[in-house]
Amino acid sequence: MTELPTTEPLWEASNKNEPFRDLAVTPDGRFVVSNADKGEIEFRDIETGEVEKSLPGVGKNTTGFACTSDGRSLLAGYSDGRLILWDIEKTSKRFEIKRRKKAASAIRIFPGDEYAATTHVDGSIHLWDITKEKHLNATDVSDGEHSGTGISISNTGENIIIPLEGGELVFFELVMKTELPHLRANDNPQQIAYKFAARCAEILPDGVRFVFGQKNGVVRVGRFDFEEKPRPIILSVCQEEVVSLAVHPIFPQIAIGGLEGTLERWELPHEVCISHYTPHEGRVVKTVFSSDGAYLVAGGEDRLLRCYGGTSKKYKEPSD
Repeated sequence: MTELPTTEPLWEASNKNEPFRDLAVTPDGRFVVSNADKGEIEFRDIETGEVEKSLPGVGKNTTGFACTSDGRSLLAGYSDGRLILWDIEKTSKRFEIKRRKKAASAIRIFPGDEYAATTHVDGSIHLWDITKEKHLNATDVSDGEHSGTGISISNTGENIIIPLEGGELVFFELVMKTELPHLRANDNPQQIAYKFAARCAEILPDGVRFVFGQKNGVVRVGRFDFEEKPRPIILSVCQEEVVSLAVHPIFPQIAIGGLEGTLERWELPHEVCISHYTPHEGRVVKTVFSSDGAYLVAGGEDRLLRCYGGTSKKYKEPSD
């Protein structure tokens, strides 16, 4: 295969002081959501990069956030332990959840927009009812030794993966108990195969498989039935630690962000790299596709935010 040229971004933006800690694209695909300086959260036009609206700062940095599927609300965590549900259109608070001692390191909302999950630096995962504005329950995922570095929830809301700071992947299922949701650990003995030096993980759209990146630059794919050991599907070109992953919502593709700034797109069935993007200076903190897969957004420790486009609406097999 011939060497691929570097794809330049459609637009680039930057923070003056704060690195990008989390990114999202609104469900309608119109806005890129990112943390900004002084704890603000900005909404940029996905085509131009211009800031169209922002949620005000609350005196502390954001640690993570997630949009509801209807695009009306955003749940944000802050470094002082607060969780705030924002009305995006009015740019005002819907409510503020009582502060916890430890800040949320990752936030995700379940399908249906009723429940949310947060991981915390003390190694716990918490469930919240965001329609009733209350905390439901908590589970210790690592005996307090390692914090969760992310959360991935399947499209059905049944399966959850949490990569831990120590490199292990833990698996949960969402179950109802006494009419309240709880997280039940998936204690399949085959999980021992997933105690790799994992740095990030995402569930694929089919809900059956997942991918995770490792310190040695390898990305692996596994299955929730644990019938087989996870096989390596990708060997990153520069052999750097894989620290962020994004799954294309339609095509069998993933985006890979590296510890040293590499950003690539890979095609899964043929295990080939199909795009190289402008590298960041330092860690690619977060990568995310828009809901239609037409845009890829990446943010880095270098305080740069870049948006790439040009994804074909029709999938094409990669050529040799």
